[in-house]
Amino acid sequence: MEVKGNFIVQGSYIDIHDNEVVNLSVDKAEVKVNGKTVSKPTTMSSNQRVNSSQETLIISCIETLMEELGSDGEPIFKFQNQWMAIFRVIVDKNLGVSKDDYKGFCDWINRLKPDGFRIKLSYESLKKINDTIYSKPYKNWIYDCIFNSSRKPYDDMVNIVEHFTKILENNGIK
Repeated sequence: MEVKGNFIVQGSYIDIHDNEVVNLSVDKAEVKVNGKTVSKPTTMSSNQRVNSSQETLIISCIETLMEELGSDGEPIFKFQNQWMAIFRVIVDKNLGVSKDDYKGFCDWINRLKPDGFRIKLSYESLKKINDTIYSKPYKNWIYDCIFNSSRKPYDDMVNIVEHFTKILENNGIK
């Protein structure tokens, strides 16, 4: 079946031709919402899919993280590349994104929160650091003086992972 044109669908609907209930399922979809193209990530395996209430909770947890303040009174989430820490936690907890699907992660987050966050999520910034220690599972992270000229960027990234993990766990996502 192919559907073309402009339409709005929510859940199931009644087919007016034969009064039959039709449930829609869209795979590999690309939809325009308010002029912005939103793609459904296609790299999730069925055991990694999260339901819409979990997705809403994950977005809420990211918003909470964005509001977290450090001992200096400044937000702990300050830089675009710190999205890698969120990506890492999402991947390590099998919450809907595969281990190297930076594009799928960006598409997923942008679909869930099209208005974005205080710090913009950027595929390009994630891709830049995808071959660093941060692309490995968090439990395998170690400070690398060759990659970081000072320890602070590493410690900041670890802080984001730990805070985000705690926020998720406090909200029932183990």
